[in-house]
Amino acid sequence: MTTLIRRGLVYDGVEQDPQEKDILIRGDKIVRIGSFPKSTAQNVVDASGAVVAPGFLDVSSDIDHYLGVFSEDIQRSFIRRGITTVIGGNFGLSLAPLARDFLDELYKPADSSLGNVHWHSVKEYLKVLQKQKLLLNFGTMVGSLNLSHPFSRNIRGRKGSGLEEYGRACLGDGAFGISVDFRDMLHKEVSPRAFGELARAVSFHGGVLSVRLHEDQDFSRTVRKLVRFSGEKGVRIQISHVKPTSKFAEEWDKLNKLLEASGSRTEIHFDFSPNEYSEMPVYGFLPESFHFRGFKEIAEKIMLEDFEKDMLEHFQSFSLDDVFVGYVPEHLASLRGKSLSELAEIFGMSKDRALLHLMRISRLKAVCLYKDVCAKDFQALFGSQLFFISPDGVVPLEEMLPSSLGLSIGKIQKLGENARAAFGDVISKMTSYPARAYGISKRGAIRESFYADIVVLKEGGVSKVFVGGRLVYDAGKFLDETPGNVLRKS
Repeated sequence: MTTLIRRGLVYDGVEQDPQEKDILIRGDKIVRIGSFPKSTAQNVVDASGAVVAPGFLDVSSDIDHYLGVFSEDIQRSFIRRGITTVIGGNFGLSLAPLARDFLDELYKPADSSLGNVHWHSVKEYLKVLQKQKLLLNFGTMVGSLNLSHPFSRNIRGRKGSGLEEYGRACLGDGAFGISVDFRDMLHKEVSPRAFGELARAVSFHGGVLSVRLHEDQDFSRTVRKLVRFSGEKGVRIQISHVKPTSKFAEEWDKLNKLLEASGSRTEIHFDFSPNEYSEMPVYGFLPESFHFRGFKEIAEKIMLEDFEKDMLEHFQSFSLDDVFVGYVPEHLASLRGKSLSELAEIFGMSKDRALLHLMRISRLKAVCLYKDVCAKDFQALFGSQLFFISPDGVVPLEEMLPSSLGLSIGKIQKLGENARAAFGDVISKMTSYPARAYGISKRGAIRESFYADIVVLKEGGVSKVFVGGRLVYDAGKFLDETPGNVLRKS
């Protein structure tokens, strides 16, 4: 199968300045780039007046937390945004290594939609995915919670291996790195010793150690520590989903100078999603006295009247008018997309009590969308070469927001313009930069011999999407194609 994309304004993901070019695709690869008006192909696409760019990469996705790698609808929501490659297993949680009881404890997955889990290791998981029909390309990190869970400790005990050795084995099976989440109240138990073991496992395979931090709690001091750690240990660190809060903005100039002077051995990057709304598991609204407890213990504690007063008072520290319901278990599906104000009306109670009621009826397995930053605060991040852009917004939950509050390529472009960032640089932050940092070969750029993952943009929106040379999305319609690949760290 050959495809010729004619006369598009091509941003190749590497150079800032675009050029009008033709792109010839044969099979799943780009074979020729230039100007060849007399050439023909089985499929000719006229891209006159359109922007042609590499398919976007989202290396900080939680698609698998919603079992999206097994859901065509969720994959479609990524494709509609021009995202052709996704790395899951972020924020300390992954679908491998896995045991059934661990899956049941996760707050996000839909109720028993996987049936019987028939894999445990990363290697087995990737083999299962190979049999799936994927719309996009997918690779995975390994969550620190998975590695430290009792089922993993049992496996390590039988094999006589420690955390570092077990992490190495998972990366040897094809994972791109290990993820840790210090922002989530259930994940903060990673000790300095364990963190060091995880880092050594990642460094051994040349992978990525992905870390999410809390921007309002010693963010600057923690980043400084990570900069030193990266330089001393030679480990590549990605600080994920940074939110430019007022405290972060005050410190960023100092941090930027530190990072620029940190030396060639330090490999540290950041990513951000330029969306004012963030996902927040409903238990994230609970007071600090609930932190560091097990999920089941917290679920039992919120049912007790003894703790109601503390919870309700703490809820007042949030802007409850800026809370929407994203994910809830299937039996509560009618609540998805509702604002907390609407929930209060439905339940016939105040907003703070409606939030507590949501926690109780969902058994904490709800995820909200919460406005925690203003769009203008992202401007400083667009100008830094240390930042990648995560183009997913809060897919798939973003569809629960009113359309005016969602994220689109047009909105990203506009934010970049306001920050005086060239559109070519904005494109690179979603394509070649993350591909290079994560070692995702032959993707993230429009280059001869690269995979033909390509997006065509018109009027600030996604018009066509190619994955592996095959057209999967055209003018708002999906074609019957599933060309996505399972990616492994080489």
